[in-house]
Amino acid sequence: MYKKILTVLMAAFLCANTAVAVDVDNFSDLNNAVAGTDSPMIINIISGDDLTSTANINAQGGAVLTINGNGYTLNGNNNYGGFNISNGQTLTLENINLNSFKSNYSGAAIYNNTGSVIIGDNVSFTSNSINASGGTIYNVSGTLTIGDNVSFTSNFNYSYGGAIYNNVAGNSTSSVTIGDNASFTSNSSYAPGGAISNNVVGDNITSSLTIGDNASFTLNSSSAWGAAI
Repeated sequence: MYKKILTVLMAAFLCANTAVAVDVDNFSDLNNAVAGTDSPMIINIISGDDLTSTANINAQGGAVLTINGNGYTLNGNNNYGGFNISNGQTLTLENINLNSFKSNYSGAAIYNNTGSVIIGDNVSFTSNSINASGGTIYNVSGTLTIGDNVSFTSNFNYSYGGAIYNNVAGNSTSSVTIGDNASFTSNSSYAPGGAISNNVVGDNITSSLTIGDNASFTLNSSSAWGAAI
């Protein structure tokens, strides 16, 4: 599923834009590139080792950003927050693991406010935690598309959605689409939705959640209700 979506998006993107490719081998260079220019950008991690955060990841600067992790892990060091997307921006993450991000605000690893986030196949999110909504990803009035075989493991949230919180602000729409064979294991929250919380409360809002075939939910828990969803 993800490959078909990415092919269509990249075809349209390449016709109208020329992406700037940047190779990074340390967290500081990655963080500077994320804040970058208005030009579409592709960041390739070529460190030879995993990257560990020494600060919160900067808010995305340009309209279109793709990060190819080449199988490496980006580690929040149990102290720093992750990606921040807003106002119609697009973030694509490929072949990367996001671990141990921590934040007092919404979305420990990814906060998507009215933007578009595309998660490639085989990406993993592990041991991310937050004191607000969306243990790993907070999607508010945005679009979140997750590929096949993506895993969410041991993510924690004091509020809604240990792994994903899909919410709507005002009279708008918000959608989450999850590919085949996704796994949600040992995620937890104090509020409803140990793994996923999908907020559909209110008038004139649309908050949709679509999950592909063979998804597994194992040992997720909530202190309220909805241990899985």
